[in-house]
Amino acid sequence: MAKALKTILSALLLISSSNVLADNSWYAEGNYGRWSPEYSDYDFELVGLTVGKDIVMVKPIGVAIEASLATGIGSFRIDSYSAIGLKLTTNIAPGFNLFATGGYGRVRAYGVEDSGFGWNVGAQVFFTNRVYGNISYSEEDGTNGVGVGVGVRF
Repeated sequence: MAKALKTILSALLLISSSNVLADNSWYAEGNYGRWSPEYSDYDFELVGLTVGKDIVMVKPIGVAIEASLATGIGSFRIDSYSAIGLKLTTNIAPGFNLFATGGYGRVRAYGVEDSGFGWNVGAQVFFTNRVYGNISYSEEDGTNGVGVGVGVRF
């Protein structure tokens, strides 16, 4: 897990040092989450990448579309997770945002696929004008979890 996080953080720092897209309307996040299904005694962990694009920005409110891909780590193995959703963000103080996301996700584990609608809420803290961290709580189809991430806008 430490190697995967180092790789994700290195990629995000490389992207953040580039001025390819200077409007900051795109972002990418490296994420880690721990989930607890209602139907199982086992929790599972995911690491993944989320890419998003702001589609409406009327300060202090923003709307973005995002797509996520993840894979499981640990003993209870999730083969793959993918999701697409809309994210509503509001700036409540300089460098501090609250957000809510709703969307549709699909998970594959042990040869079985499941899909459903889900949501999450969380907070973002900006370390610079482009690099931020976040923490979130999520629910999707009888499973809830907490996550942390590091992102960069470009």
